[in-house]
Amino acid sequence: MLKKAVFCLSLLAIAGSACANEAIAYKDEFENQYVQCIQSKLAEGCWDKVFSGHFDPSQSKEKELISKSQSVLSAWIGQHDLYKVHLSPKETKGEVFENRTYLIERDDGALVGLYVGFRQVKGEWFVYELMDGADDTFIRSILHMPKIK
Repeated sequence: MLKKAVFCLSLLAIAGSACANEAIAYKDEFENQYVQCIQSKLAEGCWDKVFSGHFDPSQSKEKELISKSQSVLSAWIGQHDLYKVHLSPKETKGEVFENRTYLIERDDGALVGLYVGFRQVKGEWFVYELMDGADDTFIRSILHMPKIK
């Protein structure tokens, strides 16, 4: 219980300091925040609090991307417990993009894929893409696996 309270307070502090288009100082710390949010089953509206204000200034669909991904995850988690958040290797492209993909496993073994894309703008990192889905085609696409025929 104390651990959850500390987590929620740390998210509130971080969220309170985020303003529109605030750069991400440390991607690994930022990643830890949204992984903790997933592990808490998106408690206390943490998904919106973590991601809001950290998107690339040119990304006009920030609210839509956050809302859609939160809805997908919430519906998929439902009343289940989570088993584990599995991180795939990070991909850096052209020193400007960094992609992070995750498989989130429920207590019943079901999987959902999560894709978080970061973009560097004038030396600062921002979220650029945020997508998730439970269908096999989506999971295979974010893991760069061939389609099964």
